[in-house]
Amino acid sequence: MPVQFLSAADHTRLNHCPDDLPHSDLDTYFQFNTEDVTILSHLRGDTNRLGFALQLCCLRYLGFFPITCLSCRKRLWFMSLSS
Repeated sequence: MPVQFLSAADHTRLNHCPDDLPHSDLDTYFQFNTEDVTILSHLRGDTNRLGFALQLCCLRYLGFFPITCLSCRKRLWFMSLSS
């Protein structure tokens, strides 16, 4: 029998990208090495490369794929502009 141990609010919070990402975490988890670039170069289309790259970074940082990467994408875009 399944047991629910998270409240609805906790579940929602944990399934999305955090509101604030420290710059040290951006440097650690959101940069690509040579192997990553090689994999990305074999994907077709800019959209596929961007989607794969975003999912790869979210997986590294969060340890799972969030329900929607849209919140991560917006935060990372604005944070990259402010750097």
